[in-house]
Amino acid sequence: MKTCREVAVLLSQDVDGDLNAVDRTILQAHLAICDSCRQILHQLQQMEKAFGHMASDNRAEALLTEEAKSEMKKSLERAMDDSESE
Repeated sequence: MKTCREVAVLLSQDVDGDLNAVDRTILQAHLAICDSCRQILHQLQQMEKAFGHMASDNRAEALLTEEAKSEMKKSLERAMDDSESE
């Protein structure tokens, strides 16, 4: 079984639609037993949806600064660290 940190890569790929069948099965098995990763997936899906709306307005880059991107990444990493310590 993969750790939450290892699954984080699969979560991102899943949201982007880039998972192969084997990795999708691994991810689904992990999500079946890990509430923290399910919550992170939900957050990633919500962010993807919001950014999709901004991108359609051609404002995504202007609205999302490098600092904001960095803070989002740090937040997700903290969430992954917290889920591994449970």
